[in-house]
Order: sequence, then C-alpha cells, then structure tokens
Amino acid sequence: MENTELLTSEEAEKLAKQNFNYFVSESNKLKEINPEYYNQVIYPIYEKYLNKRNLLDLEIRQENARRSNFKILYVILTIIGGVVIIYFFQNIVLAPDYSNFIDSSITNIYNDYKENPINADIKYKGKMVKITGKIYGFKNVSGEYQIELTENNGNFLSSLFGKIAVCNISRKYSLMVPQLRKGEKITIIGYFQEIETEILSATLTLNNCAIKVNN
Repeated sequence: MENTELLTSEEAEKLAKQNFNYFVSESNKLKEINPEYYNQVIYPIYEKYLNKRNLLDLEIRQENARRSNFKILYVILTIIGGVVIIYFFQNIVLAPDYSNFIDSSITNIYNDYKENPINADIKYKGKMVKITGKIYGFKNVSGEYQIELTENNGNFLSSLFGKIAVCNISRKYSLMVPQLRKGEKITIIGYFQEIETEILSATLTLNNCAIKVNN
C-alpha cells in the first residue's frame, strides 16, 4: 500500500503475514501520522506477528542447537569408534603370537651368524625368538622401554666385551619393567630384528618383546 493512512486491519494483517519487515516500516510511518489508529489497530497486529516471528526464530535456534549437538555427538562417537577399532586391530588382529617361537640363546644366535649369516637371516630375521639372560640395563627411548640382557654376570666388562641383547618391550608388558632389577634373570620372547658384531662384542635387537620373570 503506497498510502500508509489507508491501511485497514485486513490489509495490515495481510502485509504483516507476507512481509513483516516492510509492514514494520509502514507501521512506523502510520504511527507518526495517526498514533491513536496505530495503537488501536496496527499495534495488536504487530505484536501478534512479532510473537510468531520470535517463536519461529526460537524454533530455528533450537533446531540448529539440536543439529549442532548431533554433530558433536557424531564426532565423539566416530572418535570413540576409531579408537576401539585401532585397539582391536593392534591388540587382537596384529597381536604377536608369543606361543610360536624359536627357543634359542644370545650365544647360539651369535654363533649361527658367525658360521653363516645368510642362513642365520633365514632362520631368525623377523621370527619370534626366545632368549634368557640377566638384566644389564634399562633405557627409555621416546616413551618406549628397552631392556639390555647378557648371559654373563651383567657387569660392565662382560657387556662391553661380550654379547648382549637389546629388547624393545611391547606396551602390553611395559608395566612390568619398573618392577625389574639389574642382575635379575628373565626370559624374553620377541621378533628378532638384527645383530651387530664388533671385534670383541655383539648386539642383538629384538622388537615387541614379552617378559617372563624366572623365579
């Protein structure tokens, strides 16, 4: 309606329903021209549709909040599900089979490599190996525990000029490490990685190791 003075109750209601913002603009003009008519006729319509608009805005905000909460819940459940899948995969699917191993010793492995390194690689490399020895030392490498084993008395000279095994402990058995002591006799089962030999010494490396304490 171009002439705001001619807005009837029916016209005002129709305009408020179709375009509330334009209705408010026209109502404000009418309020200046005829305040009494505005208060009696226009303002009740304005209040009616304002309440409807506020109610609609509230419903929209509530719906957006529900969607936001659903997204947050979805993300949380996705993360939890991912953690469960990773844990299941690492600890069940990829869990080492400690029951299937080669029962050997640091000295036997050293002698096999000394005699024929190619044949020894075929026999040991990547295979689960069981060895027994006395604890010579402990290391913490980036949060991963290492135990150094020797078949000798575990003193400095015997390890410097002898043969030791560096055992990278599986996280499953990491809680046992703080309970162990130097000189204690234990059995290790782990994946054989390599052997490094010097003139007077040799170092074996085993990964993902399980610990068995010998009483």
